Amino acid sequence: MKNKLFVILLCFFSFGFSQEAKVINHIFNGNEKAQEEEYIEAEKAYREALSLAPEKAKALFNLGNTHFLDKKYQEASQRFFKHKNLQLQKKISIKHSIIWEMFICKKRIIKKQ
Repeated sequence: MKNKLFVILLCFFSFGFSQEAKVINHIFNGNEKAQEEEYIEAEKAYREALSLAPEKAKALFNLGNTHFLDKKYQEASQRFFKHKNLQLQKKISIKHSIIWEMFICKKRIIKKQ
């Protein structure tokens, strides 16, 4: 029984790590293509990374930067705006989780009294 659980957990974690590795690989490839001024290929790589991990801010920012370098300013501004909103959402969710933890702690203290 323990062996089955171990194998299941191992498969679960390895899938997560392999997925993240694929995303990082696509971003790396996009960076290389952007440096070589192959903007269409860089865009493809960043979009592939975003298809695997839509919340990956680095891929979104790099895609915007690639559009900017390719003089597609409207598309670049959309990507930068989306990147900024994504970063803002992450900060808000962290703030909300901290407030929630403070609320729970306060509730526990009141119960103990």
